[in-house]
Amino acid sequence: MRNEFGKTLKEEKKIEQLRMLKQEGRTCNEYIQEFKKVAKRNDYKGKPLIKEFKKGLNRAIRRKLAEVKSLPTTVKEW
Repeated sequence: MRNEFGKTLKEEKKIEQLRMLKQEGRTCNEYIQEFKKVAKRNDYKGKPLIKEFKKGLNRAIRRKLAEVKSLPTTVKEW
């Protein structure tokens, strides 16, 4: 049982780390570096990864991005 559920718990912890990551008082560059490090350890890709990235940005930055006509479509562009 530990072999089966242990893997699941590890994966859930990795995903939760990504979901809980926030920019807060950091610069965008600091947040991006931390996000990359955490994202590298889990299976998120594409739109789900972009969604988690945007959620972690400060509210003021998200508001400004909402005004942009053509948003980036890849994690690298973000």
